[in-house]
Amino acid sequence: MTTFRNEDLVLHVKPDYDPALINMDAYEGFLDALCGDREYQKAAIRTTCIYLAGGGYQSTAELAVENYAANRVLEEKYRSLTHLIEAIPFPDKLSCSLDLATATGKSWVLYGIARILLAEGLVDRVLVLCPSLTIEAGLRTKFRTFSNDGRLLDLIPTDREFRVPEITDANVTTGPGEICVENIAATYQHVRSSVRDSFTGQGENTLVLNDEAHHIYSPIAQNATAVKKWREFLADDKYGFTRMVGVSGTCYVGNEYFPDVISRYSLRQAMDENQVKQVHYVQKDESLNDDERFQKYLKLHRDNEVKYPKLKPISIIVTSKIAAAEALTERFQAFLAKELKISAEEAEKQVLVVTSKAAHQANVASLPTVDREDNPTEWIISVSMLTEGWDVHNVFQVVPHEKRAFDSKLLIAQVLGRGLRIPEKTTKPVLSVFNHSRWSSEIANLVREVLDEERRIRSYPAIEGEHAKHHFEVHQLRYETESKVTELTPKDGNGQVNLFKKGWVQLETQAKEVDRRTEFVDIHGNATTTLKTRVRYDEHKIDDVVQNMFAKLKAVDLESGSTYAMEYPRTKIKEVVEASLEKIGEKRAVVSDQNFQRLLRAMGNIRREVARTVRIELKPLNLEKISTTNMSARSAAVASFSKEATVFFDSESLETGEDADRSVLREIDDDQNLPRHAVKRIGNKFYFKSPVNVVLASHEPERSFLARLFEAEVCDKLDGWVKAPDSGFYEISYSWRKGDHTRQARFNPDLFIRLANKKNILVVELKADGDDSDENKAKFRYATEHFARINDRQDDVRYHMKFISPESYDAFFSAIKSAGAFDYVSALQATLSQ
Repeated sequence: MTTFRNEDLVLHVKPDYDPALINMDAYEGFLDALCGDREYQKAAIRTTCIYLAGGGYQSTAELAVENYAANRVLEEKYRSLTHLIEAIPFPDKLSCSLDLATATGKSWVLYGIARILLAEGLVDRVLVLCPSLTIEAGLRTKFRTFSNDGRLLDLIPTDREFRVPEITDANVTTGPGEICVENIAATYQHVRSSVRDSFTGQGENTLVLNDEAHHIYSPIAQNATAVKKWREFLADDKYGFTRMVGVSGTCYVGNEYFPDVISRYSLRQAMDENQVKQVHYVQKDESLNDDERFQKYLKLHRDNEVKYPKLKPISIIVTSKIAAAEALTERFQAFLAKELKISAEEAEKQVLVVTSKAAHQANVASLPTVDREDNPTEWIISVSMLTEGWDVHNVFQVVPHEKRAFDSKLLIAQVLGRGLRIPEKTTKPVLSVFNHSRWSSEIANLVREVLDEERRIRSYPAIEGEHAKHHFEVHQLRYETESKVTELTPKDGNGQVNLFKKGWVQLETQAKEVDRRTEFVDIHGNATTTLKTRVRYDEHKIDDVVQNMFAKLKAVDLESGSTYAMEYPRTKIKEVVEASLEKIGEKRAVVSDQNFQRLLRAMGNIRREVARTVRIELKPLNLEKISTTNMSARSAAVASFSKEATVFFDSESLETGEDADRSVLREIDDDQNLPRHAVKRIGNKFYFKSPVNVVLASHEPERSFLARLFEAEVCDKLDGWVKAPDSGFYEISYSWRKGDHTRQARFNPDLFIRLANKKNILVVELKADGDDSDENKAKFRYATEHFARINDRQDDVRYHMKFISPESYDAFFSAIKSAGAFDYVSALQATLSQ
């Protein structure tokens, strides 16, 4: 049976859109304020709004046709375009699903989509449907909080008609500019509500948002008839809905992934980025009976009390039927009374049974308070899907007690979802899933697919051996932020551009000659050889450079009537050139050809009009230290090594670390079919100065840069270095102007390299040649300012921010070997500094 990765089944929406139909740039500030640094939420909102309103698509079928032609995996799974379109629930409408892992903030995404489409006038009302009263109440509360937030209102363009939507329910008629939040029961014919009156014939003007959308296609047994009506309501011609979005953390019909997902934030991504708890589940357990398992559940529960002393841990046991839940409750209460030596009444208070049975409704109502210290509940026994919408964070153990509660991707995702939320006052909390090991052979693959657990190798901090000797600390500075308007091209009193305002121009480090390398590979892709060549560069005398710059100013004056040559005579220009050379530590009175061009380009803004931008100003707060011992793990799928990935390792990598990772490393090392670049064994472990088990590179040219850090001449100049995780370890905030609006984001530098004297740390961001985008200029500016502040606040170490592209790799490592790396300026960095 062929297994398909969910990420390969996502229907990708083109980012192009007609700005006359929707102006997404106008909402960047709104998205920043609504979502904070949760970029996956912003991405889901942007993608959905462009799909629904950007003019590129008229139906889901059109999107499917486009993706089927471009994605061979879709062809392999569905066998024909007709089968794919038939699998889509509403192919003739603008309908889609968003796959957002449980506990990652689906409410924020739903609200962001609703408010933007209302503000843009694409719809004049929104209907939000959900499967239960609990979820309805939670959604309505969150939506009202958002609508009452003055910051969000300030960031909606003032000329929009529906800037502040009113949040209503089906007790009143929903009109223009309103968002109605209701549970699906309000749509039934026999229920008295305003839904039918409010939305009959209003389909073209209505956006329908469906929370926990898996209910539409996978009804639970107790409500199969009721939930079936949800899909019938959406398809009813008397409403004529045309724009519909479903959101779920469990986008499965049994084991089949939804066919209309356009944006995905997986549980694996959420765990890797610490948005949810880490998940550990049973692979081996030799319990003989329920009593033995009960003892293990209790032991893990007590361990969690010790591990999280500031919280009251909750454990959930899941069954598939009401009768099973009731019977299990009686047995488990008796076990607790015996094991803890407490009365039956006390044991009964510790266990809460939650089902749809009328006798248990009071228990359902008490769910929101079970984590309070004055609530005696520690154990919840529940039927599979009845706790959706429950936001208590203190769940650290989930037990699928029956196979039927854990034997499909949908059920597995739902069981996991009950305990994913991260409580405050915890660091890297773990959700333990105590499934029966005798199921493992049957459900292991399903669990791995839900968790996106391909065969992977991980890179993580070493705790012993030679590698661990190279751990080090870096300083981090926390901030408050405020926005300020600044001019991009300030002019002087005569209305002319203020050239050379700093008195110098950022140049790149110039060398008379550099050792450059050329790599050759045979036609089979096996043997490689390296040619090293000492390359010499052309140079110009300072006076010749000054004359050329002055001549350019004279030409501009003749053409436009300006007086730049008078304001900047040759003597002043020469001062600028000499100051620029001094800035890069150049003692020779010559200018390289590359820097000659930079000096000429520095005068290229003479004709530029004055522009303004909003810049985020950072107010420093506290300085702290972060250790490389606390880095999160990075990983790479085994399949990626047959493509672009590379693993760097040594003899110690094969002896230390976790068994699973050493096993995968041996498998990769022994695979003779992999390309030569996939496996790089470092012959001398003393050249492996990174404090991790292995180093992973995802592509070239990153691989080429990392390889040089293991070379003997370079290692001699280093104390230690790390390739930092893509998120979480060291984040730097920045903002940049895109079009007429300012965007905010964070980035994590690629590498921290501590030099041998332990007094200098190079912070390296790797980029492509010529990648001088406005965003990269902002990254460089904010990062440089950030480390300058840190340098001013402590004397232990100096930080040096470096942006480097492949054309400068040779020169950069030459600078390391000559002990001049902290003064080195790459070609790209010089461009970004202008």
